[in-house]
Amino acid sequence: FCEILNILSVVACMASLNALLDGQYMTYGHAVQEFYANSEEDRKSLKMVNPMCNVFPTEVSCDVASGGISGSADVRNKLCILSNNLFNQYYFLILWIWWVFLLLVSLLGLLNRMLQLCVPGITAAIFRYSLVPHNLEDRANDLAVLKLKQWDYFLLTKMVRNMKGSDIERLLTE
Repeated sequence: FCEILNILSVVACMASLNALLDGQYMTYGHAVQEFYANSEEDRKSLKMVNPMCNVFPTEVSCDVASGGISGSADVRNKLCILSNNLFNQYYFLILWIWWVFLLLVSLLGLLNRMLQLCVPGITAAIFRYSLVPHNLEDRANDLAVLKLKQWDYFLLTKMVRNMKGSDIERLLTE
């Protein structure tokens, strides 16, 4: 349940940011990688535009009003640099990479849990593997006679990971 909530949380964060950035965030990292994968000559020939500048423009046209000689405002059009967007371009790229990484790890964790719930032999094998550092893997064969269910093996594995070797041996003999 928690792993599903984690996946939903990451997807909700990405979806809300995608809505704020006019639908350009979901593919932001992939578009940046594709842009920088091409050489500069290829980018010019294909007339590719940097996706980082599309989402977070760094140069804009500004009308700057200043006092004129005649007393009215003298308005000039200048090129303004949005320095905060230079930071935002990389910050949101790193955030996109982090969320994709979290999503992949969460999906793998969910797959692992589903396999443990659906395939009884996997949890028994994980339990046996958790006994190897304590040289107690032969004790796992004694437990096989009890015909434990996968949730029993799951609970025993969690207990073994939090105990010392002598305590584990006492647990398995009782």
